[in-house]
Amino acid sequence: MLRLLTTLSLTVMALISPMGAVAGLNDIDSTESSIDFVNMEAMPSQRIIHFKWHVKAEAQGAFFEIEKSTDQIIWRSISKTKSIENHQAAHTYMVSEINFAEGEHEFFRIKRIDQSGNETVLDVVEVNQPVLTNFKMIPNSKKTKRHQFVMSFHSLKSTKGTMRVINSEGEIVYDRIVTLNEGYNRLPLNASGFAVDNYVVIVRDNSGNRLSQHFTR
Repeated sequence: MLRLLTTLSLTVMALISPMGAVAGLNDIDSTESSIDFVNMEAMPSQRIIHFKWHVKAEAQGAFFEIEKSTDQIIWRSISKTKSIENHQAAHTYMVSEINFAEGEHEFFRIKRIDQSGNETVLDVVEVNQPVLTNFKMIPNSKKTKRHQFVMSFHSLKSTKGTMRVINSEGEIVYDRIVTLNEGYNRLPLNASGFAVDNYVVIVRDNSGNRLSQHFTR
């Protein structure tokens, strides 16, 4: 079953995949290690991800561990939360962690470690990060070059793309192929030859991801 969660700028997909032994609510025995796990949610907000997971009941739990991966092969720990141990009433755990995007697709999984040290992977969540971010149009500070700009932005991958300028009539007045590097990018734009008008500059990579900014000449 696939859950699709959306925020203002990101889409989050959660794959429900309880892979360990999960007991029913009425089957919890406080003398044995068991859990009635529901699911985990991951809600990104800029450089923070808010995690929330729901447990109906649990016995002999020690802690929960959240791990991160970009390939679902190599995982590293980013958070540990102590279990409230034995309980028959439903409980929701919440934790927020700083996250610097390392790829277009990131994966987070939650593990349960019981009091005997046994580990169980309970859920895996995929977070789709925006490829292009932090777009700024920086004007040249010199008066003689006041219609020259630098397009500053961040890209999660290296690719070819285009930078296009469109006027208020919808006409393309500037169009060129550009190289987008993984990480920080700076692209120059000389608008001194443009007519007096309102414009929008659009930077787009070859996958269709785009950034835009309005300016007046």
